[in-house]
Amino acid sequence: MKLRIQNLPLLFASALLVVAAGCSEDPSGAGNDDDASSFDGDPGDSSDDVEEDLRDDDGDTVGDAPQDTGDDAPDDTAEDIDVESDAGGVPDGTDATDPGDASDSGDTEDDAAPDASDTADSTDTVDSADSADSTEASPDVEPDVPGPQVDPYAVGDHTVTVYTYAIDVGAPGGGFGGGGGEIDVDIYLPQGAQEAPVLVFAPGFQINADSFAWVGEHLGSHGYAVLIPTFGDSAFSAFDHSDLADYIIKIIDWVVSENTLVGLFGGHADLTRIAAGGHSRGGKATILAATRDSRIRASFNLDPVDVPPPNGIPIGPPPTPTPENPSVTPELMGSFTIPGAFVGSTLGGDGALGAACAPVDDNYQQYYDHAAGARVVYLPPDSGHNDFADPVPILVSFACAAGGDASGLRSWAGATMLSFYKLLLEGDTRYRPWVDGAAVPGGTTVTSDRF
Repeated sequence: MKLRIQNLPLLFASALLVVAAGCSEDPSGAGNDDDASSFDGDPGDSSDDVEEDLRDDDGDTVGDAPQDTGDDAPDDTAEDIDVESDAGGVPDGTDATDPGDASDSGDTEDDAAPDASDTADSTDTVDSADSADSTEASPDVEPDVPGPQVDPYAVGDHTVTVYTYAIDVGAPGGGFGGGGGEIDVDIYLPQGAQEAPVLVFAPGFQINADSFAWVGEHLGSHGYAVLIPTFGDSAFSAFDHSDLADYIIKIIDWVVSENTLVGLFGGHADLTRIAAGGHSRGGKATILAATRDSRIRASFNLDPVDVPPPNGIPIGPPPTPTPENPSVTPELMGSFTIPGAFVGSTLGGDGALGAACAPVDDNYQQYYDHAAGARVVYLPPDSGHNDFADPVPILVSFACAAGGDASGLRSWAGATMLSFYKLLLEGDTRYRPWVDGAAVPGGTTVTSDRF
């Protein structure tokens, strides 16, 4: 169910008046609770422009989110996404959609965040990178899971509010995603989150942010602040990949600038836990950004491709790397020292128009092989390069071969992405089975190393 808040500038003006008066609750103090300083904003706003039945999962009224005070004007609407789950409330690990269905053994593990420099090979059923053969994880093995059960496939506890901001990253004018230096960025905020990790997710070439709304909705419901840009360039005016990496860094700069009391994030974005990942060209751009910006602490990528513009269009000979469009793997992967995940596609080497969308010499495996930090690589069965996008733009859909169950692939990718960040960014070892252990579904090959 989506609920829409309208007339946000009026709500922001009301919020400033409340702050100026030094009071955000009623005189009786009855509205005082811990969520008053979260992404919920001012729970006491009674504006007629707000839906009266706007409620979160616990039945509490969801208040207005804080608004931008800078020059980057938001869209005039924001959406609340309240997705109902059969699990209800806190996931208990028994959801029927979880192929792993891991159970609590009562044992405990070290909860400290894994160190990217750790050279110990991964445990469970996964080979190290030194082995020539990758391991197909068995879902029948009972993993060690300390603490309460978790279910990364289930919808999380947070209602998610979606905003669209035009952020100035210095992009060239033109295109249909922005112009005049700006690009549109969809922002998914988890209501009630006190310290939200930040994820910037970059779509592939000519794919817009709405095709990866499932990433923002799923991780947002689990407490992540997710930003998904629409770059808006085309085959005739493609952005340089070095510039794309800089745009991602500037989006992170913008998050920092908005993480103030009166900014969009209200001080509740956890700037010590910033991740960046993407699909196809977007994966390459975020990996390149991570080699330049140490604020990025982990990176999960869907079929990343290391091909210069025109970005795998199956016409003519392969383009030659340049300083503006460098080859990232293997040349720059020695600087990629953070935890990295690289998901491939079995049909990525097949092009519907004759050329591969993810050539073998420049695909996900090359990123994994040369990554310097903790790393994990996946190959899900019967998967196409663009099956991760929903919807797939019509022009893009003709370029790459499609697999079978794209919806199931995205469900698995969302659960695995969440588990990877929970483990490698937050240090929650309960999610380890879904990263490289017994909860990885049968048929998906997984190899991990150094964590």
